[in-house]
Amino acid sequence: MKTDLNNLCVQNTFASDSGQTNENPKWFKFIHYLNSKHSAGFGGGCLNEYYGVNDGREFVEIEIPDGVELITIDQALDIINFFYFNDRNKTFYVQRPSQSGDDWDEFIAELNKNGTSFDGTQDPGAYGLSNGMPKCIGENGMSNLMFPMITIEEGTRLLKFITNHKEHMENTTVETYNGDEHPLVNCVQLCDGSAHDGAYALNTDTVWSRPHGGHILRDEATQDRYGHWFNEDYADDLDYVWSEYNDSWLCTNWHDTVYGYTSRRNEEYFVSDEYVYAGSQYFADSNIANEHGYYYDDHDGEWYHEDDERPSQVSRYNSGYHSGRGRGWKAGDKPKFTVGFEIEKEDNDAGCIPWQGVYGRTGWIKESDGSLDEDGYELVSPIFNLYTDDVDKEIDSDKELQRLIDAEYSDNCGGHINLGSSMYTPAQLFEGLSAFMPLMYSMYTGRLTRSYCQAKEKYKYRSSSDKYASVFIKDQVVEFRIFPAVRSVKNLIWRRDFLRLMCDNINKSELDVLKMLVNQNSKMYKHMRKIYSQDELLEKTKLFIYYSERFNDKKLPPIDPKKFKKGDDNITDSTEDLGA
Repeated sequence: MKTDLNNLCVQNTFASDSGQTNENPKWFKFIHYLNSKHSAGFGGGCLNEYYGVNDGREFVEIEIPDGVELITIDQALDIINFFYFNDRNKTFYVQRPSQSGDDWDEFIAELNKNGTSFDGTQDPGAYGLSNGMPKCIGENGMSNLMFPMITIEEGTRLLKFITNHKEHMENTTVETYNGDEHPLVNCVQLCDGSAHDGAYALNTDTVWSRPHGGHILRDEATQDRYGHWFNEDYADDLDYVWSEYNDSWLCTNWHDTVYGYTSRRNEEYFVSDEYVYAGSQYFADSNIANEHGYYYDDHDGEWYHEDDERPSQVSRYNSGYHSGRGRGWKAGDKPKFTVGFEIEKEDNDAGCIPWQGVYGRTGWIKESDGSLDEDGYELVSPIFNLYTDDVDKEIDSDKELQRLIDAEYSDNCGGHINLGSSMYTPAQLFEGLSAFMPLMYSMYTGRLTRSYCQAKEKYKYRSSSDKYASVFIKDQVVEFRIFPAVRSVKNLIWRRDFLRLMCDNINKSELDVLKMLVNQNSKMYKHMRKIYSQDELLEKTKLFIYYSERFNDKKLPPIDPKKFKKGDDNITDSTEDLGA
């Protein structure tokens, strides 16, 4: 078998026009090789016809062309596997069988034709070629192989092919493109990127061209920016352009090739690690971008044109969203309950207070938040002990922190509070305080249907963790998202004290909470009267009864408004300034 790689074919006895090419993996692989290696477009469905290459060009014919060798599909796949689909090039192994026979002896004999004298007894072991050289590997080598073993039959057939191919290459003489004759083993065939497409040339007179997918003559070859050889005569076909900026050839299809300005007036294709993309244009570097009126904002991390309308300046005074700063621990050792605040504001004046100073003095971090307007910020507190006055003292000691909490707000803003405990898991903590949820629903009715803090039936909080519900049960804390924007420092402290009363009464029932609301001597009643008049509290209590049944599945008795409104003259009516 002479096996000239540029003149061989296989008869299609496998698939027809009925579309069964894919059902025979060997035939499918051969057709895929012709289509990918030789740019053919064969479907492989012409039954009994011959598919192959003739002088390096693909064909499908009824009869075998002159000078083309008919080979079996297995021989064709050996060639494909060995020369084109094996990136390790001439590397394969066969594992020694537990009981060797004549087929194993034949394989070892074929392997030893390559200058070795293996006896084939390594057990466990595998034998084959590594980069064309015979090799035996043991158990460790077998475990580290990056590709599967082949069978003894496949290995023997492949070795025979290699031997025949070597003999053919060594004993065959070809005429090269310039009329000389040389042994085939010293020659390669030129690809269509050469002016001598299909002709042979000495290997030493050629270079491998990745863009062309084959060999071209050195005399025809030019290198691009990355050292790839190509024929400059085919630059347009390969999408190559000359870049004055890079002083080299570039392919416009490369991922790092862009078209833009390389000077004040010149536009061309270029590659630059320092390029700038601004205003839907590319610039080779920042200096050229500056010449075109673009400037970089270090805080925003964006390029702006000098004529652009700039965004609010608040963002430049904020730390990045969830920057990793903040949430420092100021709760001491083993607190029973901890509390942390997330205060959202929209105020251009207060927003221009730089975050660094407040953070450095107090540990409260002022961050940007994409859910807010351009003058918005989120103020994230450290974690405090719920039952100490450390929050009060820290706010009183820092005027800028007070100003940030007292700042303006809109309906976009929230006042989330994170509650933790060393005695309860987050799920247990939620369950123990769940009787107070209908009361919070009655206080913040405008938040119940918001997409980012929706009220849910109690069992749904337990069955699924929803970040955008009124309550979010996290890994370490329970986040109460039902709270709206914090009005002021006083409002924040009122909410903190409200949570204290809840934790004082953990594991109480909805009926217990109702009794607190109608008992004018209870701490909860007195705390609620700081923000609600008697009439307002009566309406909130009625809503509490309704929401207890609606969301917690707890039916409570109605209240008598006359008994509820017995005198509490010692309690000062609420003020709008404090609020819930």
